[in-house]
Amino acid sequence: MRRTPSRPRGSTHNPKPAAVVLLSGGLDSAACIAFYRAQAFALDAIFFNYGQAALDQERKASRRVAAHFGIGLQEIQLRGLAKKHAGEVRGRNAVFMVTALMEHPIAQGLIVMGIHAGSPYYDCTPAFLAGVQILFDGYTDGRIKATAPFIRMTKEEVWRYGHNAGLAMDITYSCERGGKRPCGRCVSCQDRRRLDAMSHY
Repeated sequence: MRRTPSRPRGSTHNPKPAAVVLLSGGLDSAACIAFYRAQAFALDAIFFNYGQAALDQERKASRRVAAHFGIGLQEIQLRGLAKKHAGEVRGRNAVFMVTALMEHPIAQGLIVMGIHAGSPYYDCTPAFLAGVQILFDGYTDGRIKATAPFIRMTKEEVWRYGHNAGLAMDITYSCERGGKRPCGRCVSCQDRRRLDAMSHY
């Protein structure tokens, strides 16, 4: 059974609530934009340059996605000590969420990540999101919510949602290695191959 992500409670005093999407250029974050666009949120997006291998391609894809939806896109550069390899980067999503809270002028609304069920990483779990919300509550008295609309949906369900929402999949980018052509070997490429095959059934 296909699940639909739950809708956050918007303020009754604000007819157009705000959402800031952390946009990587991939399917999941692009689908988040489609989700909140359908609910008439005022949208903005942030792209993080943290020295990732796929920086150039992710940046280009994020710009394509933002242009497709007609929303603003800001880039934040994070300087670190360690080289960032493909796969899990410990603490990355926590840094993204807190940095977005610090740097974006949003006063009330949502900061959104495209994490989903089925990932082995802690920072893709409801427990992680709940922990971030504790920090947000401390700083904003509950005015800003840490949100992931697909947190209980599988990758396949997110793909179906994006497909049904009319998201152009070819404007997104999923390879962790960052080549102009996807490597076909990383986890993201394997996921993408499987999901693309679904469109033929």
